[in-house]
Amino acid sequence: MKKKGLILGLLTALIVLTSCSKFQKVLNDTDNDKKFQAGIDFYEQGDYYKSLRLFEDIKTVYKSTEKEEQVMFYLAQCYYKQKDYVLGSYYFNRFWKDFPKSDFAEESLFLSAYCYYLDSPKFSLDQTTTIEAMKEFQIFINAFPKSSRVAECNILLDDLRAKLEKKAYETASLYYKIGDFQASVISYENLLEHFPDTDYREEVLFRILKARFIYASKSIENKKKERYDIAIKSYNDLIKYFPNTEYLKEANIIQKNSLKYLN
Repeated sequence: MKKKGLILGLLTALIVLTSCSKFQKVLNDTDNDKKFQAGIDFYEQGDYYKSLRLFEDIKTVYKSTEKEEQVMFYLAQCYYKQKDYVLGSYYFNRFWKDFPKSDFAEESLFLSAYCYYLDSPKFSLDQTTTIEAMKEFQIFINAFPKSSRVAECNILLDDLRAKLEKKAYETASLYYKIGDFQASVISYENLLEHFPDTDYREEVLFRILKARFIYASKSIENKKKERYDIAIKSYNDLIKYFPNTEYLKEANIIQKNSLKYLN
């Protein structure tokens, strides 16, 4: 059994060495057409690293030739397949701009946006890439409004918006939990402005009410009336949209205490 495993290991090593030797030979070859074909062969075998090395080596050689389009598309695909989404997006976007009439133009623009989507981090991190992904998908929709991929773009856009919404909610909630009520109110209001259909709406309206009430109660005397008035307005907003809110009992107590001070 051990002998069989050893033989299999040696055969595998031999295949790897042969493949590496073949690759190095092609890479050092001065025949660019051989490199071009080898790049395609390695790509089809799933060896995107070797394919990428070869296409990077010849991309300037085929500049302004009939093969440039193929070289640049394979180059972008290699980066994408290796999960280098930054360079993948760059080369796909560049391809779309350089070859707008290509049969691969639509796919390239979509994949340019999709690379940003795949590179978008979890909601707790900086969301610059998420915003860029949304911009890129919108560019695709505008450029190819009749594309079969538009529906997929809209699904991915919803996913990205949900991430931004979660980020906004968690940021505002952090301010609320640490007692920075002014910052929490501003953040919650921004959340409602940018995501008016948010599932957090009821909870957010109640937290704005409660934050404003606590802020008013802790204010200096000559600021209290103005701030309790604002708290009452927040109560009215909550009841307007959610007359049977699950927070009704506590909201009514806040309203009663605010009116008590004002009267």
